[in-house]
Amino acid sequence: ENAVELYDKELELNERDLKIAEVKNSLGLLSQSDYNALLVENQKTESSKQSLEFALNNAYTSLNQILGEDLSTKYEVSLDIEYTPLGETDLEYTILKALSSTQTIKEKEESAEIARYQLDVYSLEYSGGYKESKQNSYAQATRDLEDAKTQMESDIRSLYNSIQTAETDYTNNLAALEQSKEELEVMSVKLKLGKITQLDYDKAAYEVEKLENEISQSIYSHYILVSKYNNPDLI
Repeated sequence: ENAVELYDKELELNERDLKIAEVKNSLGLLSQSDYNALLVENQKTESSKQSLEFALNNAYTSLNQILGEDLSTKYEVSLDIEYTPLGETDLEYTILKALSSTQTIKEKEESAEIARYQLDVYSLEYSGGYKESKQNSYAQATRDLEDAKTQMESDIRSLYNSIQTAETDYTNNLAALEQSKEELEVMSVKLKLGKITQLDYDKAAYEVEKLENEISQSIYSHYILVSKYNNPDLI
């Protein structure tokens, strides 16, 4: 929803750019191809906004299906989540714990144990079928277990790397935001002195707001990654 609002602001800035470009084009100060390029970029922005609106509607539909509500219901969503770094962690211990305690692995282990038991107690007279079938079932169950363990380890290592990248990006974006705000203050002075246009200032202010939204979204994404890392049953 925040991103959709940002697209509205971007489109408003684009419209102002286009009006200026139209005047320049009529005066021969801007080529027709350059003007057309601006039109195309504006159309791309409109398409991106529409795609995001569709994604937003789909998200509400999915949520309403889970909650058992009318599919068209909309909500006032407020997520009070603070950014908390992962901190000190033992990756190898986390993996070993997941391989011994997560529900997915337990279910695969139970299936393998059942298949092994059926093979051990196999009796041609009383069990029916062929022993080879029981052997194949056990072999498949053990393969499924090993595959699940391999996938779990891969997922946790991937999560850890994603968290490290996300935390580096978060720190860098905070620094970039601070610098952008300082530059915006300088532009505010320039605007008062008539050295830049209102449009120049509004574009810079929009970039600051866009970065703030990116940081806000990254907090939610980081929270999900850390939650999965700390509780692999969520994977």
